[in-house]
Amino acid sequence: MVISFFDKGVLEYFMKEGEVYTFRLRRRLQTGKTWMNDRRGGPKIADVDIIELGEYRVWDLRPFLDKSSFTTLAAWFMAIRELQGSMIVSMNTRGWLYDVRLS
Repeated sequence: MVISFFDKGVLEYFMKEGEVYTFRLRRRLQTGKTWMNDRRGGPKIADVDIIELGEYRVWDLRPFLDKSSFTTLAAWFMAIRELQGSMIVSMNTRGWLYDVRLS
């Protein structure tokens, strides 16, 4: 199952560093080897390996900032909110954290 990175800053960071932490409100059905793109239905950009790190609240993500592409938890939170559209997201919202690596 493909993984998409809509945030250009995250995508650029990931392609440069080869690894990024990503927070998703819904748990992925598949982890392990797959591929990525920059939008739904978009072409393949790279092969990746996805590792589930567990369920976290947004406010618990601070220890993962170093590989998130964000410099502050507030910036990561705002990106999560922006990508969720009409869904209500707070710092207490739970979701799933993944370590995605180029393979």
